[in-house]
Amino acid sequence: MAYARHLLRVALVLAVVAASFLGQRQLSDMDRIFFQPSPQGVKAITLYLAGRYEDAARAYRAHWGARILSGRSTGDPGTDLILTGNLPGAERLAREDLANVPRATQPLLLLAEIALEREAPAEAVRLATRVLAVEPENGDAQLMQSLARARNGEAGPAIDTLGRALRAGRVGERLVTFYQFLATTGALGTRPSVDRPLCLLAHYHRYLRIFDRSQARPAARYARAAIAAGDRVADAHVTLGVLAHKAGRLDEALEEVEAAIQADPRHPEAHRLAAIGYGERGDLVNQYRMISTALAESGDVYYSDFLFDVLVNKIGDPARAAALLEPLAERTPRNARLHERLGHVWALLDDGDRALQHYRQARALAPWDPYIENGYGWALHRLGRSDEAIASLRHATALAPRWYAPHSQLVGVYHDLRRYQEAIGEGEAALQLGEPSLYIHTMLCNHYHYVVDLERAAACARALIVRDPGNAAATILISKVEQETTLP
Repeated sequence: MAYARHLLRVALVLAVVAASFLGQRQLSDMDRIFFQPSPQGVKAITLYLAGRYEDAARAYRAHWGARILSGRSTGDPGTDLILTGNLPGAERLAREDLANVPRATQPLLLLAEIALEREAPAEAVRLATRVLAVEPENGDAQLMQSLARARNGEAGPAIDTLGRALRAGRVGERLVTFYQFLATTGALGTRPSVDRPLCLLAHYHRYLRIFDRSQARPAARYARAAIAAGDRVADAHVTLGVLAHKAGRLDEALEEVEAAIQADPRHPEAHRLAAIGYGERGDLVNQYRMISTALAESGDVYYSDFLFDVLVNKIGDPARAAALLEPLAERTPRNARLHERLGHVWALLDDGDRALQHYRQARALAPWDPYIENGYGWALHRLGRSDEAIASLRHATALAPRWYAPHSQLVGVYHDLRRYQEAIGEGEAALQLGEPSLYIHTMLCNHYHYVVDLERAAACARALIVRDPGNAAATILISKVEQETTLP
C-alpha cells in the first residue's frame, strides 16, 4: 500500500511537471488547492492546465467524493454531503442548523450552494442576499451572488458583485464555491464568441489569478477584447490596471485607471486605484482629489478608510475629514469602523464629547474589536483621562494578547504619569510582541535610565544601535551611562 502511494505521488509530480512545461506555468505560483494526491487529482490539474475548467472541476469533485466515501472529510459536513452528491442530506443539515440559529449565515451559504448545484440561480441570489444583509462583507456570499447572476445571464450585476469582493481582497473559504466558480468560468469561456461575456470573463480570470498567477494572461486578454467590443470598458481598464499594478508596472497601472475614468468619470474604483497610483508618486493633491471623488460619486463607506488615511495621516486635515465622514455616519449608523475613525478625528480636534461618543458607539457595535478598544484608549489618554485610558488599553491587551500596539500605548500613558517601572513592563512586552517603532525602543532605554538600571539601559541602547546604526539617542545614552558608572 505504501509503495502504491509512493507511485501515485511520483505520477502526480511527473504529470504536473509535464503539464506545467507544456503550459509554460510556474507551479510555485499556484495555490495548493490545485494539488490533490490521487488519480483524479492528477487528472484534474492536467485538465486545468490545459484550460478545460469544467472537466477539471468535475475531476476535483470526483477526487473529494472518493476520499469522503472512504472515510475522509473536507472538514465541513455540508461540503462533504454536496461533494458526494447527497444534496437532500445537505439541505436537511442546513435547515436543521437554521432552525436552531435563525440568524446564522453558514446554513444560508450552504443552501445557496445547493441552489447553484440545482441550477436555481434566482434562489441562490435570494439566499446570498440574506447573508449580505447580516454580513455585508461576506466574501462567500458575494461570490455565490456573482455566480448566480452570471448563470442567469446578468453579466453586469455579476461583475459588480465580484468587484466588491475583489477590491477588498476577499476570496471566500468554501471549497464547493471554488469548484462552482472554476466550472462557471469554463462554461462562459466556451460559449460561442458572439455570446461570450468578455468583461465578466476578465473579472473571473482575475479572481482565479489569486490562486494561480498565470491567470493574469487570460484576464488581460479578455479585458482588451472587452475594450475593443465596448463591453464595460471602464471595468475592463480597471482590470488591466490591477494586473499591471500587481506585476509592478506602476506607470502602466495608472494609465489604465485614468483610461477607466475617461470612459466613466463616475467610476469609484477607478478613482480609488488612481489615488493609490498618485500616492505612490507622492502626489498628495491628486491622491486626495481621486479618493474624495470616489467617495462622493459612490457614497460607499468602503472608501472612507482611504479618505481618512490621506486627510489625517498624510495631509493632516482632521477638520476636513470630520466634515466628509460625519454625513456618512448618519447614513450608516451601524458601521463600527467609521465611528472609530470619527472618534479619532474628533480627538485630534480636541472635541472630547464627540470623540468619546463615536468611540462608545463603535465599542457597542463591535465589543470584540481590539483595534477599536486600542483607539478608545488612545483618545482617553489624549483627552487627559489616564485611569480610563489604562483600563481600556488593558482590555485591548486581553482582546488581542499577541498584539503589541496596546502595550506601546500604555508606555506613553505610564510615562506621562511618571510610573516608569510600569512603563518598562509595557515596553518590554511591546518589543517582545514585535513592535517595530524605534521610538518605543528608545523610550524603554530611557526608562531604564530613569530608574537607574544602568546595565539594562546600556544593553537596551546597544540593541537599538544594532537595529538602527548611528542612532543618536542611543549613542548619547551609552555615553551618559559610561560617565555615570565611572563616578566616584
